[in-house]
Amino acid sequence: MPAPTHRDLTTIALLDDPLMLAIPSTWEVRPSATLATYRDEPWIAEPAETPARRALEHAARSADFTPDIRYRVEDFTVTRALVAEGLGVALIPQLASSKSTEGVRLIPIPRQNMVRHIYAATRHDEIQRPTVRAALDALQDAATAIETAH
Repeated sequence: MPAPTHRDLTTIALLDDPLMLAIPSTWEVRPSATLATYRDEPWIAEPAETPARRALEHAARSADFTPDIRYRVEDFTVTRALVAEGLGVALIPQLASSKSTEGVRLIPIPRQNMVRHIYAATRHDEIQRPTVRAALDALQDAATAIETAH
């Protein structure tokens, strides 16, 4: 989904965070896993009108199905816990995944190439302020470290 633009803000692209399909680790990974492969499963998703929910709905439409959303959750920790319990599948950004969540298998969805774009934003007239510049530089350094680690 394209990011909204604001004429008074300068945005700086930091990194792209791939969305992963989260399934219970007790389930078999189905051949050529796509979102449509899991179309008949219950889904765990964010509340309506959130960017993450719109992304799921858009991706599902492009795969010719409507997800059966049984749980609406605002926290990826809770989402991972519900998936681990076998209550459904979900889309989770890679940065929101956690190696400490047992019971969840994350599957890349290469054909759909779904990513969450992460930006920093500041007012145009503030970008050269030393404190703002230092914060933006720190965010860019952190984003580079994250991309290097993955």
